[in-house]
Amino acid sequence: MKYIFLLIALQSFLFSQKLSHSLHGGSLQQFAAGSDTLNILAVMVQFQPDNDSRSSGNGQFDLGTTSEKIIDAPPHDSAYFADHFIFAQNYFRKASNGKQFINATVLGTVVTLSKQMREYAPLNNNLPLANMIEETWKSIDTLYPGFSFSDYDMFIVFHAGVGKDVDLRASLGYDPTPYDLPSLYFNLNAFRNVFGTSFDGIAVQNSTFRITNTAVLPETEVRKIPSIGGDFTLKLGMNGLLVASIASHLGLPDLFDTETGRTAIGRFGLMDGQSIFSFSGMCPPEPSAWEKVYMGWSTPIEVYGNRTLSAPAVSLYETGNDTIYKIPISAKEYFLVENRQRDAHANGSTVTMKWNGHIITKTFSRDESYYSNTNIDSIYGVVLDVDELDWSLPGLINANNNYRGGILIWHIDEAIIDKNLAANKINANPLRRGVDLEEADGSQDIGQSYELTSPGSGSEDGSPIDYWFNGNISPVYKNIFSETSNPNSLSNTLAQSHITLKNFFTSSPRMTFEAQVGSAQIQLLKVIKQNNVKFDNNDAPTTADLNGDGNDELIFTSGDSIYVLTDSLKPFLNNPTGLFSPIGGRFQPTILPFVNNPGNQRNLVGIHQNNIIVFHNTDGNNDGLADTLFALTTAQEITTPATTYIINSGTALAQSHIIVGDKTGKRINPYMLTAGTWNVDSTQELYQQLIGVSAVANKFVYSSDTLSSDVTKIGFRGKNIKALSAGNASNIIVVLDDNSFALVSLSNPNIITYYNIPAAVTSSFALSDINGDSKLDILVGGGNKFFALNDNGVMIENFPITIPDGGSVVGSPIIVKLTGSNETAILFGSTNGQLYAYTSNGEMIDGFPLQTGGIVSSPVLWGDKLVVASSDTSVYVWKTGNLFDTSQVLWENFLADKNHTNHLNDAGVFTPKSSELLPKSLAYNWPNPVYGSTTYIRYFLGQPASVNIKIINMAGELIEQLQGTNYVGRDNEVIWDVTNVPSGIYFAHVTANGNSGEQRQIIKIAVVK
Repeated sequence: MKYIFLLIALQSFLFSQKLSHSLHGGSLQQFAAGSDTLNILAVMVQFQPDNDSRSSGNGQFDLGTTSEKIIDAPPHDSAYFADHFIFAQNYFRKASNGKQFINATVLGTVVTLSKQMREYAPLNNNLPLANMIEETWKSIDTLYPGFSFSDYDMFIVFHAGVGKDVDLRASLGYDPTPYDLPSLYFNLNAFRNVFGTSFDGIAVQNSTFRITNTAVLPETEVRKIPSIGGDFTLKLGMNGLLVASIASHLGLPDLFDTETGRTAIGRFGLMDGQSIFSFSGMCPPEPSAWEKVYMGWSTPIEVYGNRTLSAPAVSLYETGNDTIYKIPISAKEYFLVENRQRDAHANGSTVTMKWNGHIITKTFSRDESYYSNTNIDSIYGVVLDVDELDWSLPGLINANNNYRGGILIWHIDEAIIDKNLAANKINANPLRRGVDLEEADGSQDIGQSYELTSPGSGSEDGSPIDYWFNGNISPVYKNIFSETSNPNSLSNTLAQSHITLKNFFTSSPRMTFEAQVGSAQIQLLKVIKQNNVKFDNNDAPTTADLNGDGNDELIFTSGDSIYVLTDSLKPFLNNPTGLFSPIGGRFQPTILPFVNNPGNQRNLVGIHQNNIIVFHNTDGNNDGLADTLFALTTAQEITTPATTYIINSGTALAQSHIIVGDKTGKRINPYMLTAGTWNVDSTQELYQQLIGVSAVANKFVYSSDTLSSDVTKIGFRGKNIKALSAGNASNIIVVLDDNSFALVSLSNPNIITYYNIPAAVTSSFALSDINGDSKLDILVGGGNKFFALNDNGVMIENFPITIPDGGSVVGSPIIVKLTGSNETAILFGSTNGQLYAYTSNGEMIDGFPLQTGGIVSSPVLWGDKLVVASSDTSVYVWKTGNLFDTSQVLWENFLADKNHTNHLNDAGVFTPKSSELLPKSLAYNWPNPVYGSTTYIRYFLGQPASVNIKIINMAGELIEQLQGTNYVGRDNEVIWDVTNVPSGIYFAHVTANGNSGEQRQIIKIAVVK
C-alpha cells in the first residue's frame, strides 16, 4: 500500500509540486541582443567518479545505449545535446512568431573536472557551483587555445547526472540526493553575489574576452526514486528546462513564486515550474501574453470604448503577430486577453523525436493514457518538435471530453513588476501578483496546495475551466467579466475600472467577445505618455480657450516642455506630438488675460529657469511651436509659478500683470499696457527664496516663513508657510507646516488666529463653501484622511473622509457642483494612484475611485472630461459626460484657477442654519463609541452665549469640566481626552448661557478600551 501511495504522490507532483529553486542565480539583467539570433556555446562536463548514493549516477555521462524506450534515453553525448537545441530552435521560432532564432554549438570534448559532484553542490550558497563554472571555462580555454568565445552571447554547461530541480522532499519527506546540482542561470549579478562586486567575468581568449553568463543544466531529468518494493523511475524530459534557461538569458523573469517554489501562472505560460515540466518536461506551452509582450515578440492592441473583438488562437500562425488585446485600467495596470487553444489546427498533436539515430513522427488525435500531462510513455528519445506547443496547456480531449482551451485574461500590474523585477519576485506574493491569471471558474486555485483527496486537487496548476468561453461548466461561471463578477475587473486596489468583457464565444480557434471600456457615465478616453515628471503639483494639467472657439484646450507639461491638445485630443499646433514649446514648463503654465479684452485669455505664461515667457497662440513661422509674445530674463532663478491678473479693466489705464518670485526674495512684475508695450517692476520683498504668490488686494508673496506685500510683512512664530490663500475680503488663510492654519486680518495684520489641522498635511488645499452657509471652508488632505474645516478650525459635518486605498491624499482638490443637484463634489488623488470623488456629505460618487499608475497630481475638469497627471509619466483623460456642472466650478485647479490667483472670495451672505440658542439636533459627539484617545463634542450656537461642558459618569460623579467655544451661527467643537478615562457610559452636559436664557443638551458617550 505504501508503494502504491508513493507512486500516486510522485505522479501527482505535476499538479501540486513545486520547483526546488529559482531559475536565476541572482538579480535580473535585461539581455540586450544585437540581433534576433542568439548564439549559444555549450560544453559537457563530468566529475571524478563516485559511488555516493546521495547524488544521482556516478559522476560520469551515460554514453551507453539502451533498448528501453524512455524520454531522453542515452547515449548522452554531444549529438544528444545538439538534438535538444533543435527543439529549442523550433520552440523559439514558433513562440516568437519568427522573431527569435537560436544558433547553438556543442563542443564534442567532455571536460572532466577536478572534484566529485558533491564538492560542487551549493548546499549553503552558490559559490561551489560558480567555482564549477569557472573551472569549466578555464579548462575549455586551455583545451581550445585561440577559440573565439566572443562569437557567442550565451554559455551553457551540461553536467553529468540529474538536475536537482524537482522538490522531492514534498513527496518523500526527505531529499534522497542532496548532492545533485540545481539548474541555474548565472548572469554577471549572480557571479558578483558570490565572487564580489568587482568581478567582471571569467577571463578567456588571452583575457581579451570575459564570460559573464552561464546556464548550468543536467544530463537528464530522468531519475530513480527509492521506494519500498523497488526503485521507481520518474520520467521527465529536459526540453522545458532548456528553453526556460534560454528565456532567462533573454531577460524573462521567473513567474512562479520564487519564495516558495509554488506555481503562480500554472501551465499557461513558460516561466513557471508547472509549465517547464508540463507534459513531463517534453514540451512547455507557448509563453503567456505578458511574456510575449515583454520580450517584444507581440504588440498588443489597445482597446477603448465598446467593441466586438475577434481573437484567433495565438498558435494559428508561426509568423506575424499574435492577437493580444490590452485593456487599460491605468498606464501601469491593465488586462491582456488572448485566445489559447490546444489544437488550433484541429489536426491532433504531432511529435517529432529522435531515437537511435532515426527520426520518428507520431500523431495523437487526443489525450491518451500514455500521452498526457502526467504520462508520456509513448514518447522516447529526444523530442525535436511538437507541431503545436499549446497542446501542453491544461485541457482534456478524448472520447468523453472536449476541453480545448479558450480566452485567457491576464491581470498585469507593472507597479508590482517594476518593484520586484530586479529581485526576481514578480509573483512572490500570492495575494498581489504582477502577472496574474483571472481564473474563469471563480476560484483562485493556481498556487494553492490541496490534499490528494481534496476537491481542488489537480487544479493548482490550472484547469480546463480557467478559460473564458460559452459552455464553461463551472457553477459560478456567467460568461461575463466585470466589476461585480467573480473574479472581477476591479484594480488591485479595488478602484473602479469600468471594464466589462462578455459574451465569450464557444471555445474555438477563432473566438469573439464584447469589450466595454467605460460605463454610461465614465469612460477612459486616452492615456497620454509624458517623457518625465516633476512629482509635484506642477505636473497638474490645466485648461484654457487658447483659440477663442468656445472650447478649452488641455495644457500639460512634460519636464520643461509644454503640450497643448484641442478638445478632440488633437495637437493644437501643427506638431504631431502636441508639443507647444520645448521650454517653459518648469511650473504649471498660467493664462494671461489680454489687456484690451480680459475675456480673451489666449496667451500662455511659462517659466524656464530665470526666464518668463509669454507665448502667443499662433505659429507664424510654421516650425510647429508657439510664437513668443514677450520674454524676460531675470538675474536669478524663478522659484514660483506665475500669477496673472488685470487691473483697471475696460479703461485706457488697463494693465495685464504677471508676478513671480525668485530665489533671492525678489518679486518680479512684468505687465503689459493697452498699447501692447511692456514694463517691468521688481521689489526686494525678502531676503530668502520666495515660494508662492497670491493675487489678493496687496499681491502677497511668501517665503518659507514670512508673508510679504506692498504694505506689510508678517511672521508666524518661526513656523513655515505651506500654502496661502485669501479667505474672504477681510482675512488671509495661511497653512503652516506644523499642521495648523492662521487667519490673518487684512485690515490689521497683527491680528492672527491659529487653528489646528488634525493630521500632518500631505496635500495642497482649496477653499469652497461645501456646507451651504456662504462661508468658505478649508479643504486639505492629511495622511489617509481628507479634512474640511470652517474658518474657526471646526470640522465640517461628515468629515474627515478616510480613503480606503491605504495611501495619502495628495495634490490640490478641485470643487464643483454636481449636475442637477445642490450637492458639491470634491475630487482629489492619492499616493497609490487613485482619483477620488466624494460629495459634501462624505459619500463616494458612483463610478469612483478611478485608477492611475502612480501618485496623482491635482485633477482638472475639461468640458465633459476629467484629466489628471500621474507619476507613472501619464496624463489620463476620462469622459464624465454631464456628471459635473462645469458652469459651477468653485476651485478649478492647483492654485485656484487658470490665473493662479490662489484665492477665493466668500460665496455670499452668511446664512446660519438655526437661530435657536443650542439646537438638540446639532449637539452630538464623534466618534461614538470612542475607541481611541479623543472624541469631539460638537454643538451649534444660534445666539451669543458662554458654554460649559460637564462630563458625568453613570454614578452621577463629575469626571471632567470643559470650557466650550462660542462661535455664533457656527458649529463648535471641544476635544475630550479620554486617555485616562476607563470604559463606560458617560454623559456630556452642554450648557449655553445667553441673553435669551439658558439651554442644555445631554450627549451620551460610550468609551470602549
